[in-house]
Amino acid sequence: MAPSRVSNSGPLTESDIFRNYYTDNDYFLSPEGILKVVSALICVAASVVFISGGSCDAPGLLAGTTSILLVCGAALCFLYAGVALDIPRFAPQTWLYTDIVTSTVTGVLMLVISVLGMMLCGMTTLVNTLFSPLVLLNAVLVTGSGVVTYVRVMHRWDAERIAHQPQSSAPIEHEV
Repeated sequence: MAPSRVSNSGPLTESDIFRNYYTDNDYFLSPEGILKVVSALICVAASVVFISGGSCDAPGLLAGTTSILLVCGAALCFLYAGVALDIPRFAPQTWLYTDIVTSTVTGVLMLVISVLGMMLCGMTTLVNTLFSPLVLLNAVLVTGSGVVTYVRVMHRWDAERIAHQPQSSAPIEHEV
């Protein structure tokens, strides 16, 4: 059985805060979850589009691009499936860092693929015209999902820290 939400009266540890974040939120309907699913679908779609009709002066780019995009899509599906399997409840800090690093690396790889596609393949055919902007949009989406995850977790962390800080007494007259 997975650990339940931690709710002790003392200060929470980082792991408790991160675990509570994943426990309290419906990840599948959250902005970061939806962005991950859309990004994984776009990875597969971009690979199919490029395989089906992409023409490029660099033939090695075709194989490398589709392989990298499919691996990126699989990594995003792994992150989504991991949340479905409640992995973040058992190792919340590791999962958070894995999510953020994977999203960032995937976004950077897609940005590089998009730029290389624009530079080496040109915008001569309809497929080439659609491919690079599609991958660029996907790079923004997947990086955005990592940023949204980070911001939401840090917001939760700050709120928990403030809630458990000792209250200071009112200043006495000579301190004012």
